[in-house]
Amino acid sequence: MPDIYMCLPWDDGGLLEAAKMFMRRKAYVGRYKNEEIIRIDDLKDVKNDDMLYITGHSGQGLEIIGGTQGQRMTAQVLADAIRDKLDPGHRALKLWACYSGDGLTDDPRHGLAYRFWESIRTTHQQLTVYGYRYATRDPFSKYEHAGAGITLPGFKNITETPELWQDLPGSAQHWRVGIRP
Repeated sequence: MPDIYMCLPWDDGGLLEAAKMFMRRKAYVGRYKNEEIIRIDDLKDVKNDDMLYITGHSGQGLEIIGGTQGQRMTAQVLADAIRDKLDPGHRALKLWACYSGDGLTDDPRHGLAYRFWESIRTTHQQLTVYGYRYATRDPFSKYEHAGAGITLPGFKNITETPELWQDLPGSAQHWRVGIRP
């Protein structure tokens, strides 16, 4: 049975709390042997068949991933940061960030997941990169699925402005898109 990892690009208390919530839900599902929250330097411990998520914030039309304290990284910089730490034979990576898959189904392709894949594919030729076409939300309860939705103008977060979040049917995985080598 594989392990699951949630990688935080920065030391960020806000991202850490969300990652803990995400991993509690994954542990409850029980599909993985171990669940661990890691930093980029720890990617060397991830095996090729393990599930790897990289978390952060993004938005519609953006090709960056950000933190809760103003940190930002382009898709290219993120790819460069993990390139020498993640085994080149790794098979799947999911960018758990709002709208990370936005533009992946367009012609021409664009967006965070696509630019990340485009930047890393020369060294990680077996890697499938996934992103989410809409906003993503971790449930407060470990019994619920992660959700996807549309954020309306003025949305801050689900606890401050829940009325500005519009749920989409299904779970976040129904709105996930990916690109294979």
